[in-house]
Amino acid sequence: MKHKWPVLTSDEDAERFVEEADLTEYDFSQMVPVSYEFEAKAAALVRLHRPSLKP
Repeated sequence: MKHKWPVLTSDEDAERFVEEADLTEYDFSQMVPVSYEFEAKAAALVRLHRPSLKP
């Protein structure tokens, strides 16, 4: 039987869990990808026509 995933409330808890746990004993089938933006994007995408790129 697979173990239930623990509730990790800090980065330190997560680091300790990954270092010490045997991850083969946990069920990954219920996991879903998650994206998180840590910092707002600082630049905007600008499209230029090729002739504009020549000096």
